Amino acid sequence: MLLRRYSIAKLTSIQRQAIPIGLQNRDVIDIVEIGSGKTAVFLFPLLAWIRSLSTVDSVIGISGGLIDILENHYLTSQQCTYVVMDEAD
Repeated sequence: MLLRRYSIAKLTSIQRQAIPIGLQNRDVIDIVEIGSGKTAVFLFPLLAWIRSLSTVDSVIGISGGLIDILENHYLTSQQCTYVVMDEAD
């Protein structure tokens, strides 16, 4: 289990509420304070999903780079299975 692997003894409130939703492949939008553990909310379900795949293609970038990729049709939203936007403000 990821919690044991990364030595996490106790989940925060947002993690207890949102990680099970993410593991069900449902959308999660969270607005919480810095340091609340929100990164794990999307990271743990993402890692669990990636581990189930035989191969993985990924695109990682900043929001401006993602806009450029989409505008130039290098990638379409229909090709994406998982999108994470952190610090969207």
